[in-house]
Amino acid sequence: MSGSRTPIEIVSGSRRLPRGADVVIVPVAPDLQMVAGAARMMRGITAGKAQQEALAHAPLPVGEATLVAGAKYRYDKTALAVVMDDQKQWNEETIAAALTRAIAVSAEAGLHRVTIPDWTPDLMRQPRVQDREIRITEAQIVGRAIACALFGLPDGESRIRLWIPEEAIAAVYRKLVDDVEQSGACGATRR
Repeated sequence: MSGSRTPIEIVSGSRRLPRGADVVIVPVAPDLQMVAGAARMMRGITAGKAQQEALAHAPLPVGEATLVAGAKYRYDKTALAVVMDDQKQWNEETIAAALTRAIAVSAEAGLHRVTIPDWTPDLMRQPRVQDREIRITEAQIVGRAIACALFGLPDGESRIRLWIPEEAIAAVYRKLVDDVEQSGACGATRR
């Protein structure tokens, strides 16, 4: 899918991280702890090396991003985007600022093939284990914030891939990306 200045592709149906990325961007709080969802998955894939490197950069202010270790033979770097404050609160503006910064930092390092996993598990309220309906509802909120941020990116060389393993959630993201692409309407979302 594209129509924004930056091409956006949505990949779904596989629980395995798709190959072909230079950088994977995950959401974190200022302490850069990779403890939930996609961040925790990337911490595991890098055998903890990404988390170890992150500690040297912590804390970072909301809206900032930094590059840490990637996974050998899978992707070069993990970008930690500080989208939440210390109380784990986020909104569209913090997602837009941190995602834009993470993509810029990645591009400065020559990393243009960007994968963004589903951030819903990272950003949704407790309890983290919830039924499908609740995950879909939360994905509508998180996905809209990500779609709005991506369509607000400046021109660049980056290619964006949204990796959404669960097909039902991927369908939500596809609709949100299409809606934002067609209407351009993005409002404030606070969580």
